[in-house]
Amino acid sequence: MKHLITAKKLIKLQVSNCSQFFTCDECIIPGLEDGDPYCGWCTLHKKCTRYNECQQCVEITSVEPPFIPQTFENISISLTVEQLPPLNINQNYNCKFGDFQSSAIKDAETLTCNSPPSSHVPQIPTSQASVDVILSVHSSVTDVDFVSTDFTFFDCSVITSCSGCVLSFTCDWCVYDNKCTHNASILCTADKIILKGNAASPPNGFQGQGSCPQIYQPDEELIHAQLQKEVIIPIRNLPNATKYNNC
Repeated sequence: MKHLITAKKLIKLQVSNCSQFFTCDECIIPGLEDGDPYCGWCTLHKKCTRYNECQQCVEITSVEPPFIPQTFENISISLTVEQLPPLNINQNYNCKFGDFQSSAIKDAETLTCNSPPSSHVPQIPTSQASVDVILSVHSSVTDVDFVSTDFTFFDCSVITSCSGCVLSFTCDWCVYDNKCTHNASILCTADKIILKGNAASPPNGFQGQGSCPQIYQPDEELIHAQLQKEVIIPIRNLPNATKYNNC
């Protein structure tokens, strides 16, 4: 009588495949069809791995101010970062504006850092009034930019219309100078008649697109090329009409 001994082979299979997920939402947010219950998000490494190792998402919820003039340097910028991991001794966070790195001070979930010098701000494309850069938070622990958002540098002077000016960023319109600026109190030279943007509280009541000087013509009027005729031009919102003697 022969005895048959059957050997059983135990195969160990990995039940999770966390490396297939590249964002925190894909990795751990419940309810997603492609989610994996065995996965967790490692914030400082910016990667998805096993749940028992890491399990939190981090997000920049606000930046203050969210944009600054292109020529401004070393402006204090505050970032609110939800689920920001605590720091140990000799660890730090930095803000990165594109390739420029600035030391950050941590206070609970707020990071404060300075904007770059103008030499590190990218040029604004022709015919545009602003340029965006990636603002990211860098960890000294992992040497990884683990969360990011957009930050905007702008130039009011390239905006040529009153309505476009007062609706843009923190720009103001110099009425008699016919120009847009971020520093109207200094750069408006003619009588200091300033139309403030919607972001400001004007002392003189001139604010927003509805206060822009404009010519309006309710009905079309045709004039023969060989005739001279007095023309009445309806206007709105001129601060001092006596200054305009000629068309």
